[in-house]
Amino acid sequence: CLHAAADFVWYIPGCLLTLVLLMACACRLYQIQRDLVIEPARPTVRSMPRPMFASGFVVLACVGMWSLNLWLPRLQAEPYWIEYRRLVLAEEVGRGDPAEDASDKPQDDSGRKKFRQELLAMRRAVRRYPDDPKFHIRLATHYETLFNLLQATSENAMALNQIRDAALDAGFESHEEMTDWLETAFGDNIQYAQAAARHAKRAVELNPLEAYGYLYLTELSFLLDGPQTSADDLLAQTLKLRP
Repeated sequence: CLHAAADFVWYIPGCLLTLVLLMACACRLYQIQRDLVIEPARPTVRSMPRPMFASGFVVLACVGMWSLNLWLPRLQAEPYWIEYRRLVLAEEVGRGDPAEDASDKPQDDSGRKKFRQELLAMRRAVRRYPDDPKFHIRLATHYETLFNLLQATSENAMALNQIRDAALDAGFESHEEMTDWLETAFGDNIQYAQAAARHAKRAVELNPLEAYGYLYLTELSFLLDGPQTSADDLLAQTLKLRP
């Protein structure tokens, strides 16, 4: 107990369980010794008033509903997150960072099939629990990779940084005008880059310390409507978080 008063014992379930058992033993030893020297008092039955019981039930129900709404989406998304991690680690490659996940482009049929499975797993995880930044950043990674793969075999095969420079130098009067041009020039492929931008932005909103979110936005932020942050500022924030 003295150790736990000034250290991290309370935060480790295994240590806390041992501490609780020791405290229970001490309490029981005290009760045994007390019964030996003090005549036990006659047991008294105390009834709880109905209004107090009803109030307690209402409070318990509210806490239960709040807990259910908080944890149920996480539990529903967990199987898909586990499936994604299983796919990523299938080749026994330590790719814990999203940027490393995206570095290996699917080259053959098995690689493309694995990539599709990873993408679907992350889409389902985000759909069920949209408040986890790690889900969004990995989904942004896969959408950007998908866009690059489709662009490599398209008629208008431009890299994402070339598209960004062309769009920014064109001098469009509005974001809608630029979006119309992108959809005309690159067809359905551009929707995956737009999705990557949205998920990277959402990851940064949920966790401002998500370095890879700023890194991806250096190329993707022009696809988002609203005030624009320069690529140099976004890159500087990335380096500040992950030197």
